[in-house]
Amino acid sequence: MLDLASSDPAWEVREAAAWAWGRWQDSTELERLRRDAQPEVALAAQRGLEAML
Repeated sequence: MLDLASSDPAWEVREAAAWAWGRWQDSTELERLRRDAQPEVALAAQRGLEAML
């Protein structure tokens, strides 16, 4: 289900997915979302990746 949210047309849903992937510590999905065209999504993914360090 979370993988569907990562591809949702609404950037707010993708942003929430990035936050959730960060909690699951899934770097593969976070790397993909970090390249999202929407800055809020990319930032949420970046924060998730940084939290994993």
